Amino acid sequence: MISGGSFEDWSPAFLATNDEIHGQVLTSTLFLPKTPVEGINATSPLVAAYHIVPQLLHFYNISLMEPLSRIPTLLSGNSILVTNNSASGLTLDGVLVSEPDLFVSPYIVIHRIASPFNFSRYGGDDLY
Repeated sequence: MISGGSFEDWSPAFLATNDEIHGQVLTSTLFLPKTPVEGINATSPLVAAYHIVPQLLHFYNISLMEPLSRIPTLLSGNSILVTNNSASGLTLDGVLVSEPDLFVSPYIVIHRIASPFNFSRYGGDDLY
């Protein structure tokens, strides 16, 4: 599903394989990077799994989380770190949520982020 292509390929592939007509729907939040970053492979299933949260999180819900809170991802043993929830801009893993609630349905929320998350730097639960 998400094993090849760029970050831009994620949301259509995810939406096409996650609909109530074809079976059970995974309620989820997808963080879609706006630009690539050198050294982060957009085609990696591990990178893709780290950008998907297995729960519905609207921007409002995330903005209420305390800094240093963790958001579990589909990448086992890894979670996204809330690094800033101030009025100056919500950041997760140090990355700005640039277009919150870009797509919202009863099952999926997609947020645009300025660049990809780096799970090797922030992902482990024992970092903070």
